Amino acid sequence: MKLFLRRTIIYIGLFLLYLNLSPIEKSGVNLSEILLRQTTRRIKDALVQIIRDNKEPLDYTKLFGTSQIIVVGETPGLRRSILDETIRELSFFKENLEFTHLGLEMFPSDRQYLLEVFFKKNDLREADEFAQQFILPVIKEYWGGDVEMYMELIKTAKRVGMKGIVALGPPNLTSEESNAWIAKQTQKILEENQANKILIYVDYRKIEGNQVPRVLKNLLGGEKLITSLRYVSGTNPCPICAGYTPIETAIFRAGLGSEKFMLDLRRIKNISFPLPQVDGIINLPSIP
Repeated sequence: MKLFLRRTIIYIGLFLLYLNLSPIEKSGVNLSEILLRQTTRRIKDALVQIIRDNKEPLDYTKLFGTSQIIVVGETPGLRRSILDETIRELSFFKENLEFTHLGLEMFPSDRQYLLEVFFKKNDLREADEFAQQFILPVIKEYWGGDVEMYMELIKTAKRVGMKGIVALGPPNLTSEESNAWIAKQTQKILEENQANKILIYVDYRKIEGNQVPRVLKNLLGGEKLITSLRYVSGTNPCPICAGYTPIETAIFRAGLGSEKFMLDLRRIKNISFPLPQVDGIINLPSIP
């Protein structure tokens, strides 16, 4: 019944669009293409308005709330901006929001022992030298890009007093198996101490369709609050780039590309537009 009503509404909407067409548009032109163009244009305009009406100043305390797990989807084209933002805010995450661990899919799980040795070193200079000699080559081999920024993130986590970093780079598993594996490693951190809180950084594809967050919720049975997050940039949208979402073009069209702000999608109700399936979106001006 719901499907019938939905289709009926769509057909009525298309008919009304048809009535609004000029005689020239109605004659000699593929009507379905015109209707599609006009419908698409109206959806895009509506998405721009949704952003203007719902954007808020970036407030991590408000966005994260009491969540013990934050799952961030990292986009290749925005990696430098995301890392820069995380490094800058890590002290705040630790001191004000009481996050104790970082989880990085960008570091292979079979080298977890290197991160543990690094965090046990009391002398920061000795720790930095160890990281440069043993951790940097692993990131370079396993993940590739922006190695120095990942190194700075790992060093910053130690400097601000986090308990440790969890290597979430899964063994050779299928996509679904790797999601479950990441969730299991996260569960272990929470089982060590009920007060532990973890920020998880994974490839954006692992939160598309709510993948890792969904598996975590199923595994933990709703006992822990989980927030999923995507960073985007409307500064210079690139529809052919990996991780692109239409909301970036909408932000650009709204003239907000250079503004840092957040959208709490949990507060936006009854919207069927192409928004990422996450709890929150943060727009960051992109770093070249």
